[in-house]
Amino acid sequence: MIEGVIKTDLTIVPMNTGSILHAYLKTQNAHIDIQEIYFSTIQHESIRAWKCHTQMTINLSVVSGSIKIAMIDGRKNSTSYLSIDEIILSQSPYFRLTIPPGIWYGFLGLTSPDSIICNIADLAHDPKEIMRKDYNDFDYTF
Repeated sequence: MIEGVIKTDLTIVPMNTGSILHAYLKTQNAHIDIQEIYFSTIQHESIRAWKCHTQMTINLSVVSGSIKIAMIDGRKNSTSYLSIDEIILSQSPYFRLTIPPGIWYGFLGLTSPDSIICNIADLAHDPKEIMRKDYNDFDYTF
């Protein structure tokens, strides 16, 4: 795993009429200074890459569907500099993926209909702290 990336198991509470999906519990020893929570979707077989936050730590969970997230460590002072990792996010297993600033990431939608991604961010959206690269800028195939 890339240095600083954290997987936190989350709970799904099944009910007769649906389920409750926890995204964050303060008691999990994961302090997040929540500034924004938003949901995004990605279509089946669509790729959304590449993005890197310079300040924001993102906390992703997938509440519907399944995605593959690829990460490339762009932090020159990291022990995992230029390492590549990929992880499937879904409801099985259900977890939150914490990605610190300086890591490039992209998504591939794995299921139809669209997958729904929740991000619990420690900064409100600021386009000035986001770097973007074209899909072909890294030697990686989704």
